[in-house]
Amino acid sequence: MSGSERAKRTSSLALLLLLLSGCGNSAPVVTTNDPVVLRQLGDDFVVDDIANTGTLVMAGSCLALDEDADGLLTIVWPEGRTTWDAETQTVRIDYPFDRDPFVASVGDEIGLAGGQTTSGVDWAVKPAADCPTTYLVTG
Repeated sequence: MSGSERAKRTSSLALLLLLLSGCGNSAPVVTTNDPVVLRQLGDDFVVDDIANTGTLVMAGSCLALDEDADGLLTIVWPEGRTTWDAETQTVRIDYPFDRDPFVASVGDEIGLAGGQTTSGVDWAVKPAADCPTTYLVTG
């Protein structure tokens, strides 16, 4: 797949994820010292196949995926389903359906479903200014 085809695919995936995640929600956006960046989530969100792999890292003040080909992507996690344990440096997503939770620690090789974007995220918790500005919206 060429670079432009991949960019179109990831942009389409990101748009689909944002549309399915209830982008019209008007809950207040907050900031925090927590490295987990969150997006608002609607009840109709659908998780697709794992399309992004790399190492879970801290990039600036945020958790990010270090993909060799695409560089660092700030991971945008689902609000209400994601928890961060600062002591163990572990993030967890609990899904509302019959699926094992996603659990990973900084330094782990991981795979995440979702799409890449640089804008259009319905933030629940915004990334800090020192985080990568390309986002991986995951579920």
